[in-house]
Amino acid sequence: MRKNIFSLLLCLVSLSVSDVYGEKNTRLDVQLGNGWHALGYDAVADVLNGNGSVEMGSSDKRWGCNVGALVNQYFKYGVGWQAGLRLYLNRTECPLDSTERYLTSDLANGMACVRAVRYDDWNEKQSNLLLAVPVGIAYMKDLNEKWGVYADAGLELLLPLVSHYKVEEGAVSVSGYYSEYDVEFSDLPVHNFTSYEDSPDGDFSLKVGTAAYFDVGTRYRIGKIDLSAGFYFSYGFLNMASGGDGHLFDSENDYAGLLNSKIVKKANPVAFGFKVGVSVPLFGKKTD
Repeated sequence: MRKNIFSLLLCLVSLSVSDVYGEKNTRLDVQLGNGWHALGYDAVADVLNGNGSVEMGSSDKRWGCNVGALVNQYFKYGVGWQAGLRLYLNRTECPLDSTERYLTSDLANGMACVRAVRYDDWNEKQSNLLLAVPVGIAYMKDLNEKWGVYADAGLELLLPLVSHYKVEEGAVSVSGYYSEYDVEFSDLPVHNFTSYEDSPDGDFSLKVGTAAYFDVGTRYRIGKIDLSAGFYFSYGFLNMASGGDGHLFDSENDYAGLLNSKIVKKANPVAFGFKVGVSVPLFGKKTD
């Protein structure tokens, strides 16, 4: 599916900027951006009876950055195509202040019980590095001999490289309810009903994604070099969450990480901010 999307986009770009436009101008753009970069998701736990769910928290954006190098080929009227590589550093945090309840078996005696895991001021922070392969349409227009504007739009393939999480604050308290005796126990370490104040960290996995991007800004020419400044936006429309099937905090008191657990079923990367760049000519030629 993703290959078909990119193939179609390349065909459209090739048709729209064919050689009938005349002059070609090929440039290399190197860009650096800073802004809000995150994985957008909700942490949602199923209720015990299976009819509904409870929202435990939502991700918050944090400051991130990106760097990229793209080849732009412009034809007459300033229309062209572009392709290249980008690196996105996304940083996200998700505070939890809620309780997850699920049916399990007591590891000490094998009896069925409802395990209640209470998160108090729990805050998991995540960072991930994505390699993006953008392909799109580029537009550039000179306003005078020095100043110009540009706008780019297209699709980019997102390849996860490194993903890590760390909990830096908060506490977890665990209790167990036994319906057979109508009693709830806590502070029983032999049954794994206890408090937990460690700071777990580890890696999480993501799936390959696809995003739409849009950039707009101004250019200033110094000789053959263009300096640029503008705004960028990228939104992933494919779910990158790996879809773990375990609880966030299991019956053995092992912490999985939000993106490795089943309470996060969908995650979409989003990035927007301000970027600067430099553009240098590669080659140009005239066509009949």
